[in-house]
Amino acid sequence: MAEQQRGSIIVFEGPEGAGKTTQSRLLYDWCVDHQIPAVKAIEPGGTLLGQEIRAILLQDRNNDQIDPRAELLLFYAARLQNLKEVVNPSIKDGKLVIFDRFEGSSFAYQGVARGLGVKAITDLSRMFVQPSGCIPDLYLFLDVPPGLGLKRKLGEDINRFERENLTFHNRVRQGYFQLYRGIRDGKYRLAQHAEIIDATMPQDIIHKMVVNQVIKLLGREDLFL
Repeated sequence: MAEQQRGSIIVFEGPEGAGKTTQSRLLYDWCVDHQIPAVKAIEPGGTLLGQEIRAILLQDRNNDQIDPRAELLLFYAARLQNLKEVVNPSIKDGKLVIFDRFEGSSFAYQGVARGLGVKAITDLSRMFVQPSGCIPDLYLFLDVPPGLGLKRKLGEDINRFERENLTFHNRVRQGYFQLYRGIRDGKYRLAQHAEIIDATMPQDIIHKMVVNQVIKLLGREDLFL
């Protein structure tokens, strides 16, 4: 019997309001339509423990009540449970795992914007994530100016991160740029490859660009849009 081909991991990252959840859903639906085995993974969440941690981290409370170090470790607790219960089995089964946020968010939000330093994230990744073999094949950074991204959230129930000031969100965006350059130059091993997509473009154009990136990753050139 032929050995099951290992699956792949694609991650959507970017500032608030960039469209990560929308694009990850559109990609998953495209995979279903084209009979490509896929699973969605959200951070924090994806497991019972992850959902409980998500409620703690995202609920609207005074932002100074959670120490940034505790915040970071809570994200990793949810992440590791997600890897164990959802991601690792899916990869073993040859599925495409579509992440709505992953370690890039910890890098940008806690490492850079919260000021904990990127070494904290790279050290945690090296200790807990990389040994499992779950280094994403592709990071797609959906980039949007924070002012525009936050305007897209108007009228929605916003979480404690979205309530942060514009200075914080600008630091988050710069953190993503720093991570992108680091992945590209081989400085950070948080992903094999990374691309930046202008998230101010229409959703259908972004979706087409995403799908074509995934097609190249999977070697399914017959499906190019």
